[in-house]
Amino acid sequence: ASCSKDNNDIIDPTNVERTLLVYLAGDNNLSHEVKEMHDALLKGWNHKTMGPLIIFADHKQSSPLLIKLENRNGQNVSDTLRRYAIENSASPQVLKQVIHDAQVVAPSDSYGMVLFSHATGWLPEKAFVHPERWGVSSTSSVQIAPLSIFEDNGREMELADFAEAIPDNMFEFMAFDMCFMASVETVYALRNKTKYMVAAAPEILAPGFTPLYSSSLGMLYKEEPDLETFGNAFYNYFNGLQGQYQSAAISVVHTAGIGNLAMFTQKITPKLAQLTQEQIDNIQYYDRSGNPHLFFDFGDYIKQVATQEEIDELESILSKVVLFKRNTPRLIDISIAKHSGLSVYIPQEALPQLNQAYEETEWWRAVNN
Repeated sequence: ASCSKDNNDIIDPTNVERTLLVYLAGDNNLSHEVKEMHDALLKGWNHKTMGPLIIFADHKQSSPLLIKLENRNGQNVSDTLRRYAIENSASPQVLKQVIHDAQVVAPSDSYGMVLFSHATGWLPEKAFVHPERWGVSSTSSVQIAPLSIFEDNGREMELADFAEAIPDNMFEFMAFDMCFMASVETVYALRNKTKYMVAAAPEILAPGFTPLYSSSLGMLYKEEPDLETFGNAFYNYFNGLQGQYQSAAISVVHTAGIGNLAMFTQKITPKLAQLTQEQIDNIQYYDRSGNPHLFFDFGDYIKQVATQEEIDELESILSKVVLFKRNTPRLIDISIAKHSGLSVYIPQEALPQLNQAYEETEWWRAVNN
């Protein structure tokens, strides 16, 4: 990283339309991707047409850095603004501090955020790999891989803590280069934090958003961010690959509509509670870990019990929440025959501890009260 203090071509922050904060929590087995993303952002950023770009970069065997991209003598360079003490990038306190630091070094009327790490949506810490064992015994010999919102050397952040760390109405958009984040539970939790989300209902394969930065980074700096073009570029990249790599789904979500979706779901919840396990097993799912599945297609879930009139109402409400969605026919070894753009957790008899944890989510309380 360059620590040059030259001031050539530095944008006056008072004239900036939007600051983009990129949070790279890579102190895990994704560590090697942090440099690749940093390099791609450095290459794709244009100081003449884009506002400030701030990167929080954390990877193995290095202290986290706060970096600001600059253009000096016609060349993009990385200016290290702060070297943090050995920090846990999966800590809500660290996330809150980084957001504050970005506001200080790059003040703006509008902020966007790109986030990269492991994630499993609303799921509690360490609940993904063996959900039937989660919460049963703290002395269980089962080794559960850490895959929640952010992961730092085995430590994770849960959805409620993540949302709490973000100031209300802070971001114009949040783009998640992370798995399983396009769920009704995450959208509802972030409804007061960001206007829009770019996220995937299933996994996101490497290299994720990295190939988009050279051609589509500017879409995030438009006065009205062109998230559909950005999302479509993601889909086109993976759809152009071969074999198992031709695997992707992406959604652009308007969080303002999630309240209406919750009210609709509340009306139909008593019928949903009557679904049998056989019916649940036939709903489109997005996780590849085998039964019991944890991420189901929201639209397909509702349609199992809805009347045609209710389906029409659902489609009308969903069209105002999910503004854009695309998917390849398969994601590695699962078929994506149905894709409403959002996933949902379905309580199941085999998961009593996880069902109980689910009742602590804002979404569950909204649709069950």
